[in-house]
Amino acid sequence: MNVVVGPKIGRKLLTGSYVVADVMCSKCGEKLGWKYVETFNLKQRYKEGMFVIEKLKLTKKY
Repeated sequence: MNVVVGPKIGRKLLTGSYVVADVMCSKCGEKLGWKYVETFNLKQRYKEGMFVIEKLKLTKKY
């Protein structure tokens, strides 16, 4: 896998409270986004296991 998942932390976002884990590049270690680990809102359960990747953090090096 080309990403490393960090430790789980609680975070309040616009749609509720979640347990998330930061996602980092496995080569350079830069934070790329986060992964939804758990939610406490039944309507937001579909997000569990999904990743949010910040597009501006992705670069292509040749």
